[in-house]
Parts: sequence; structure tokens; C-alpha cells
Amino acid sequence: MENNMEGHEKPDNVMPFPRAEAVAEKAALWLANLDRGLSDPDRERLLAWLREDPANAAALHELASFWNEQHLLDEVPWSFTPAPCTAPPRRLRAGWLAVAASLLVACGLGALWHFTDFTLPLGNTAGFERTFVTGVGEQATELLPDGSRVTLNTDTEILVRYRRGDRLVRLRHGEAYFSVSHDTARPFGVRAGEHMVQAVGTAFNVRLEDAGEVEVTVTDGVVRIFDGEPSGVAPDTSWPGNDWWLTLPPGPSLEIGQAALLQSAAQPLQIRQLEPLDIDNRMAWQRGELVFEGEPLRRVLDEFSRYTNTRFTLASEELAEVRVGGYFKSGDVAGLLDTLSTSFHIRAEQVETGRFLLLPAD
Repeated sequence: MENNMEGHEKPDNVMPFPRAEAVAEKAALWLANLDRGLSDPDRERLLAWLREDPANAAALHELASFWNEQHLLDEVPWSFTPAPCTAPPRRLRAGWLAVAASLLVACGLGALWHFTDFTLPLGNTAGFERTFVTGVGEQATELLPDGSRVTLNTDTEILVRYRRGDRLVRLRHGEAYFSVSHDTARPFGVRAGEHMVQAVGTAFNVRLEDAGEVEVTVTDGVVRIFDGEPSGVAPDTSWPGNDWWLTLPPGPSLEIGQAALLQSAAQPLQIRQLEPLDIDNRMAWQRGELVFEGEPLRRVLDEFSRYTNTRFTLASEELAEVRVGGYFKSGDVAGLLDTLSTSFHIRAEQVETGRFLLLPAD
């Protein structure tokens, strides 16, 4: 039988279930953040959400009651007594409570930020500490609790520590790309070697070489470089730094499209203005690619070795200076050797497992 609803109004007290699910999920997120404590701006955001629809207040109240967390609502100056017509039917209320309950059970009140785009208020991330590591050939993108993101390249380790007055990262080794959420009250600092790179809300890449040199590339916004150690103050060797780094005299700034090679504090800073293609090539590792534009073969092999445990030996210094250009998949040793053979007349002999000797082709 055809069910013709044309000309009939939808009952006021029926809430479509997809809408109910969305309300339940948002209510669960707000309840989790009430548990942590809201900043003034986020309290205003919550009040605005409650005013949008009486069903939002009903959902938050139902969920708080369901979990016996009504006390969390005490700090919200809002009436949680919805009119009878705004409450969803029982069959739907049971459904959206199940959705919210499963969300809270699966994630826990304190971990919701990791599974959603709803980030915690910046003031409530103090005390966050975590280490992120990738192995050789691995890459990973991590969402930090303030909404900042960090992408780790191969064989990289960072330590992250958020405090009330700053957000700090120590790059122990490797390379990482940071996309920083804006927070003027808490600068975002990355310490690599002897250098500190500070940003407020920007995106930049930091690479720490084995020799201690640091390469910084800015893809958005502005970063500031701090160098050296204040006399008589011992730096924190386990974390990115104590408050001492905030007392250092301001260093040079890097703007979007600029890159710098940071060496020792006694050596002048080398800043380059990059073309968009140059920046894209530098960031190609995030796509799993390596791009070379005439670099010496020695450097190409060193770069390749970051992504694989395979090692290469050059038969002569002349071979080491052969200029190589092209696009390669990171870690694709077979592809590299094939290109060297067909395009550069360099052959490879496997001398043992995971090690090749490169020689001129006959």
C-alpha cells in the first residue's frame, strides 16, 4: 500500500533519528568537556548551542542524568527543563542515549578529542605529555589536544608537553611537520638541537640532522628562531625547555616561503626564499616521495637510507659526485637501482644482505 503523506504536517514531537544521533554526539562531547572544565569562550559556545534548539538542552540533561553527572551542569547558567513537546519520543530517546552512551564508553570522558574534530579548550590542555615515535620507513600524523597536528617522518621521535603558559615539543631526532592552532597566550615551541623555533598559529617543517644542524621550512605564517643558552641556567634535557627559553632575546623571523639552516649559535643564519615548487619538493615526503634536482649521488643515497635499512657503498669519489634528478618513491630501493642503471649507467652489486656496492657500468 502506498503511503501518501502529501498534505499532512509532520508531528511536532517527532525528531528524525539522524538528527537525534547528531544531537546526542554533540551532547556527549560537551559533557566530556564540562568534566574537564570550560574556558569562558567555550562556555559561551555551549550556551549558544543550547539556545539553538530546546532539544539540545534536553539531550545534555538526559545524558547527564543517564550517567549520574548532573553536577557538571551546575556551572552552566541555563534552564534544563524542556517543554514537553520538545522532548523526543521514548523510542528515539532510547536510541540517541545508546549512541551517546556507546561514544562515552568507547572513548572515555577524557579522550573524545582523539576521535572527533571537537578539540578541547586550549586552557584545559595543560599537563598533556606524550611521546610520539616512528620507525625507519614509517610516517604518522597525530592530532594534539588543542587541535594542532604533527606529521612525523621516518625514524623520528618527539616529546610533547603542554603547560598553562606554553606548548613545547622536543624533536629528539628525525623530521616533523607542525600545523599549529592559534593561541597567542601560549606560544608553540619546537626545540631541536641548540635551537628553538617558536610559532603562535602557523605551519612549518623542522628537520634535525645527525650533525646537529636544523633545517626549518615555513609553509604558512611566521616563526621565530631562538638560539643559545643563557649563561648560568641549565636547560631541561628531558623536555623542550624550562621557562628560560622565553627569556632569550628574540631572534630572526622566518616568513611563509622561507627556509633556514640553523647551525651553531656562533654561525650566521642562512635564510633562503623558496619558490612554490621548491617548497612542494621539500614537503614531498608527506606524499611518500623523494624529489631530487641534480643533487650529488652521495647525498641522494644518504637521503634514501633514511627510509630503508639498505646501505650503499660507492666505488669511487667520482661516482659520489654524479648529479641525480628525478622522482622516487621513498624506500623503493629497486626503483632507485633501476634508475641508476638505465639513466646514469651505474650498476649495483649486492655484497651482502641489505648492502650494495655501486660501480660504473661496463
